[in-house]
Amino acid sequence: MKTKELFGLVILCLPLLVATSACQTVKSSELKTTQAEDLRISARVYEYKDSQSSLTTAQMQTLESHVGISLDQGETLIAASDTEDGPSGNVYLSNAFIFNLDRYYDGYVPKTTSNGNYYVTYTDKDGTATKASFATGTVSDIVSPASGATVSGDELTVTWNPSKMNGTASIYISWSGGATSGASSKNCENTGSCLIDISHMSGTGKMELRNTLKYETMPGFGAADISMINVSKTSIAFSSVTPGKSANAAPSEITATAEDLLLKCERYCEEGETATFTINGAEYSCCIED
Repeated sequence: MKTKELFGLVILCLPLLVATSACQTVKSSELKTTQAEDLRISARVYEYKDSQSSLTTAQMQTLESHVGISLDQGETLIAASDTEDGPSGNVYLSNAFIFNLDRYYDGYVPKTTSNGNYYVTYTDKDGTATKASFATGTVSDIVSPASGATVSGDELTVTWNPSKMNGTASIYISWSGGATSGASSKNCENTGSCLIDISHMSGTGKMELRNTLKYETMPGFGAADISMINVSKTSIAFSSVTPGKSANAAPSEITATAEDLLLKCERYCEEGETATFTINGAEYSCCIED
């Protein structure tokens, strides 16, 4: 059984929203060149069906090692989107607290129109601007479980309309019950259904269906790692409870140990699958390492 304590540093170094380079950073002033053609742009746009704005995160990285770059010479990262009234005004991406150790920058831009584009522009220290342009995708509503449903059992079948998706499908669940909380993710074939292990989940949670389109090249940049992520979400509750206690039991009344939950959920996870839970500040992984 593998455990680790959750400290702020760990959380900051491993943000859930984006892939990082293990908290390594380099200042742009330490580089021989800051031109876009010599760097890699990494960016994520999260477009939620129920929101009018989209979260954009971006980072410039070294071309070979993908180390995040701290822009300390006046360089900028700017985001924009197509709207019904034309392109939105530029939004300067700024240091996000959660990403700060990896020098990711973020901001919110208006949700683009159907088939519209998002834009991230990098301006180097010499004032040369290079724009990445990529189209939004679509995502299906979650057909089942229905919003507000209470689910039970060790496994849950999530369904959606595959004709609404044209990228990589994935399911994300975050949950909380008493003193225990957790999160899981799983990549799924876009067949319209996916089986999720919920054996260790209790209390209430949020489920997200994500359709991800990836762009690995972008004109003007040395390389790219850009993901357009369209998201639908729903609320759920779990009827499974801590042994001998209700799902609404106060933290002091919860008697189940981490070992109890690990016995339920430990397994060899599929590629891209994660499943963790936290009790009293300690995080445990359900995924067994080879």
